[in-house]
Amino acid sequence: MSLPPTCRIDACSTPPRACIGGNPKALRVSSPCRCQTDLLICSKGSDNYANFEMLLEQGLQESITSLLADGNVETLRALPVRVTFSADMMCLNSVVGLATSAAKHPCVWCCVEKTKLSADVGSTPRTLTQMLADGHNPAPGMVYPWTCACCKTTFPNAAALLSETLPTEAALTRHHQTHNSQRHHQPPLMLDIPMDQRLGDILHFRLRLVQQLFAALVLSALSDATESVMEYLSNTMRFHIKSKLMATAKRGRPPPVY
Repeated sequence: MSLPPTCRIDACSTPPRACIGGNPKALRVSSPCRCQTDLLICSKGSDNYANFEMLLEQGLQESITSLLADGNVETLRALPVRVTFSADMMCLNSVVGLATSAAKHPCVWCCVEKTKLSADVGSTPRTLTQMLADGHNPAPGMVYPWTCACCKTTFPNAAALLSETLPTEAALTRHHQTHNSQRHHQPPLMLDIPMDQRLGDILHFRLRLVQQLFAALVLSALSDATESVMEYLSNTMRFHIKSKLMATAKRGRPPPVY
């Protein structure tokens, strides 16, 4: 199995396990049998689209395809494998060509707007074919002339689709804002890994939940404190106005108008 030069093999254990790289974040290859075979493929570098694209071009994509085809893992016995990509949300979004997790459609698995994520609105699952089309990339099943469902632009053939250019940064931003947060001409990487086998890091989910809970508690405490302060100020102002009225009445003057 060929690997990019930035990857390395660490050690094997029992049951048979092989680890490539020092950070267990990139790929997990496991067999459905009881004796599980795990392959962690990791590399140095940042979690961005360009870095993963470079690794795939250096031989990682051929390794994944080979594993799925015959299940061979170096000297381990051949077993059927299932590839699962696991990472934090920023990395998951980047690898499939989505904008950041703060974008209009932040979820990597569905197309629900971020303002409706907490509501039971019913979600449309993302598919790799749909994500290719949203980014204006040729996709399986496209019939030309093809019209984009998001922007209604019609392309006569695949060459016209690939030659489309967006001249400004504002145009690129407008594209992902109107195309389910899919970046222009950034097709999902590792197309042989289905979307339901791309998993988020449970630690990051828990940290986010704790952050939101803490923020809610702080806001609640601030709200209670604000109400107390406003009540104090209101009582103080009423006392001040009453004092003014009494003072002017004693001097025989008309009361001030507030």
